[in-house]
Amino acid sequence: LVYDFTCIWFSISSVKKTVHFHVGAHKTATTYMQSRLRSNRAHLQTQGIDFVDLWAKEAALKEYRNAFKSIIESRAADERALSRLSGQLRNIVQNEMSAANELAVMSFENILGGFDLTRSKAPYPHAGAAIRHVVEAFPEDRVRIFLSIRSLDRFLESGYVQLVSTRRETRNFKQYLKDIDLSALSWAPAVRAIESVVGADDLFVWEYERFFLDEHKIWNALMNRDDGESVLINPAKKSNQSLSAKGLKYLRSINRVATPADAKKFRFFVKDKFGTQRGLKPPALLDDLRRSQLIDAYEKDRKELADLLAG
Repeated sequence: LVYDFTCIWFSISSVKKTVHFHVGAHKTATTYMQSRLRSNRAHLQTQGIDFVDLWAKEAALKEYRNAFKSIIESRAADERALSRLSGQLRNIVQNEMSAANELAVMSFENILGGFDLTRSKAPYPHAGAAIRHVVEAFPEDRVRIFLSIRSLDRFLESGYVQLVSTRRETRNFKQYLKDIDLSALSWAPAVRAIESVVGADDLFVWEYERFFLDEHKIWNALMNRDDGESVLINPAKKSNQSLSAKGLKYLRSINRVATPADAKKFRFFVKDKFGTQRGLKPPALLDDLRRSQLIDAYEKDRKELADLLAG
């Protein structure tokens, strides 16, 4: 009986799995997607889908993220070091996966590296090395990569705003822009590098601008079923603070002795002047000439990558 049980266990655990890895890009609803997956983690498992949260706070994950970041964001990513780190990623994921489930879903945009466009000519210069690292982590499984791209002008602007808000950028936008070669910005190098590793059949690319129109298609592909969105019964949690809530946070960081009444007045002021009900658009940092240049470059990318873009 013991022998039979061992054989059965080995048979189940050695079943070839499919790994669906959502790699970003940054600023393309990644936080929303991760939040929705996280809030449905328990239900997904009952549906035969493991969601492995690579943003969790466990010590092993923090160690892996820090080690990976130091390699992938260097000028020349050390592929041997990345290969050695693949085993660490595999162990982390295997500890979170059920032997019975054949699909594992992950979402971690930093796997491609950072998005400071002053550090490279085009976004994610080490995308190929990053995806080889992922594939090596799951040598017995099928790995499919999920990637979203967006208009280059908005990607540049929103990325800069996030760098500033997270205190990773102190230059003003004009200074930041001086270190960027706008003529070289393109999604094509990173996307084609990823394709060279996994092949076109295992690369699913979509445009962020169409995400909320075609969201069900994305979830269907990521969940590997025709009704993929139906297994996400819980909504995403609202993780991004409102502008008024951020204003309150900033006030308290500036003036720690502010009274609750002061904070309330300030919050109402920010909400009244800058809240979403005012219908204000996201800040436009680029001038018309540079924006037009990047819009044209993105249109060129769309044509070049048409064979990969989800319709």
